[in-house]
Amino acid sequence: MPGRGKGGKVLAKRGATLNRVIAKAPPRAVVSDDYVERITEVVNENAKEEILERKKLYDKLVQNKEGIEIKIRTQILDVESDSVKLQENEDFFQFMLKDTFGFFIFLKFDIKCVEHESQVLKQQIQQKQEEIGKSRLNVEKIQSQMNNLLKSKVSSDPEADLFLSHLKKQISQKTRELECPVCYQVCQPPILSCPEFHLVCGECWPRLRKCGECRAPYGGQKRHRYAERIHQELEELVRTREEHLKH
Repeated sequence: MPGRGKGGKVLAKRGATLNRVIAKAPPRAVVSDDYVERITEVVNENAKEEILERKKLYDKLVQNKEGIEIKIRTQILDVESDSVKLQENEDFFQFMLKDTFGFFIFLKFDIKCVEHESQVLKQQIQQKQEEIGKSRLNVEKIQSQMNNLLKSKVSSDPEADLFLSHLKKQISQKTRELECPVCYQVCQPPILSCPEFHLVCGECWPRLRKCGECRAPYGGQKRHRYAERIHQELEELVRTREEHLKH
């Protein structure tokens, strides 16, 4: 599969470039404590939002569960009421058949009407029993969701999942921003730019006359200072992640 092989090579290049970024990451002393504190504040805020969202979802599930349970109780009462009516019709019918005089009285009634009513009651009972079964399955499903919310780990610890998740997202975002459109590797300083501020790595620039993004001609080497600042931030994030994983 050629496409898969090409994709694998691109991913391998990206991984190798990111490893170079890790190797070039500045030492711990270069990273300011303020930067880590800002990340921690973001993580704490995200944890609070996650807890609130879980509470809202749990309360909603409880409300839905209670509503279904009320519906089940109502349906059970209806089934019991219909069953009583059906039994009365059956008893009345059997009584009239055993009593000769009563049988002739019974003939004066519309026997089809009684039979129809009994048939309707049977259908209603069956339908409501099926609805009760489905409702009970829904209750079990909701209860399972509630249990999962309580059992699953809430990432409220800023030194745990959310911290690493935040770093991973930031690293992934800045890696994409620094990707050279020609070789698909993370650009390393010096990072060059076309007149429209599309970046290109220093290794690919000598082989190009026009920008690979907008096709504008290069007018000499122009440093992309903004992209180079992003590269510094990427190194800082990678260093922070690696230091955090050691502890």
